[in-house]
Amino acid sequence: MNIVLLSGGSGKRLWPLSNEVRSKQFIKIFKDEKGGYESMVQRVYRQIKKADADARVTIATSKTQVSAIHN
Repeated sequence: MNIVLLSGGSGKRLWPLSNEVRSKQFIKIFKDEKGGYESMVQRVYRQIKKADADARVTIATSKTQVSAIHN
């Protein structure tokens, strides 16, 4: 399976948690299975891999958010 995960935007809908510098998809607000916290991007990626461990996931984002995705 080939998945394109869309991860972009300026983060205005969850203001003040998210803003131009810290977009909503990177804020760790969801509890993971171990009780820690994960971001929206981490959760969706984990869910995809859980459903299909061999899935190829491409994350489409803006140039300004590439380093955040890598981190």
